[in-house]
Amino acid sequence: DDPPDDPPPPRVAVINEIHYAPADKTSREEFIELASISDAPLDLSGWRLTGGISFTFPTGTTLAPSGYLVVAQDPAVLAARFAGVSALGPFQGGLASAGDSVILRDTAGRRRDEVSYGRGFPWPTGGGAGGYSIERVHPLLDGQRGGSWRLLSDAGATLVAAASPWRYAKGT
Repeated sequence: DDPPDDPPPPRVAVINEIHYAPADKTSREEFIELASISDAPLDLSGWRLTGGISFTFPTGTTLAPSGYLVVAQDPAVLAARFAGVSALGPFQGGLASAGDSVILRDTAGRRRDEVSYGRGFPWPTGGGAGGYSIERVHPLLDGQRGGSWRLLSDAGATLVAAASPWRYAKGT
């Protein structure tokens, strides 16, 4: 008889956003956002991001309960592009727009979360122009399923212009 497998470690953080398609393909503004799904602070010291990129979290890195943390290809470029955003980094490698994997590993090397995104159905698609990322719809959804993600645009979207004759009613 084989001994039973150890249960997987609890999920305490997830890969929440992947910015793999900058509008300017020459700009080093790719990033990964982690989200805490824990009620306690999480010490990420020595944890790693692997797959298409490589990054080791420095000693003293903490993810606050229900907090977010960004790891950038180039933190200075990201801060210049998105005012007010601070990030760890830089990470090595890059995120392929045709599809790639990002794996969050703890200090023992165990997979704590993984996303292997692709281009086209069932993954959100933004066309060839770039300037977008994908974001997990809810942190508890399965990150390996394309339907768990939605497309976000760098530019944002105006649904109803201020001078438009269209009006909306605030819901309750």
